[in-house]
Amino acid sequence: MGMAIAAIAALLVPLLSATSTSATSTAEDGADTFSVASGTAVVLSSSKVIISVPGSSPSLMITCTSSAFRGKTRSSLRFPTGLPLFTDASNASCTDNLGFTDSFAANSVNGSWAVAEKDFTNAGAGDEGLPEPNATGDKFVIHMPKAGLVDTNNWPCSLTFAPSGNASISGAYNDAGTFSVKNVKIPISMSGPAFCGPASQTVTLTATYTLNPGIFDKG
Repeated sequence: MGMAIAAIAALLVPLLSATSTSATSTAEDGADTFSVASGTAVVLSSSKVIISVPGSSPSLMITCTSSAFRGKTRSSLRFPTGLPLFTDASNASCTDNLGFTDSFAANSVNGSWAVAEKDFTNAGAGDEGLPEPNATGDKFVIHMPKAGLVDTNNWPCSLTFAPSGNASISGAYNDAGTFSVKNVKIPISMSGPAFCGPASQTVTLTATYTLNPGIFDKG
């Protein structure tokens, strides 16, 4: 009997070892998808976007009362959008604190615009195991291509956003359609008269976007 038990144990040891190795090598957080079908149209809209340009003299604060991104979901948590709009609700130009107008023109010359949801890091494990939707710490991100946005105002100064490479605009996302951006830094290049400020500057962007529908990640 003792020899028989020893023989069974010898057979089980490699099997248990293989099972344990397989379990630990499996990713803790698999590929996530959105709560809606791939190809669902989504609109991100904001009624107030503030862009601060501290390097100009006097400092410039631009306000847009209408901003929107439109795209369709894919099979991952990232999807491309059309060119975003930054305007005032009543006209095509935004305004600034000095009484001038600021006209924004987006482009996709160096790549497409895109948005994505980023999982709560949870010590590197993502939010696997947490009920979805949750407001634990997920983020939403706007991916801006190199030189993908230009503001021309009637100072006249010209601001080119992300002049040297792609930029990411990240903020908290509550998994219920609210995406909050607070003073996110974006590099710009400035051209125009000396009072426009240095050629290389950093601006900040603050806005709250609403997603329609209010998608969230699952998986």
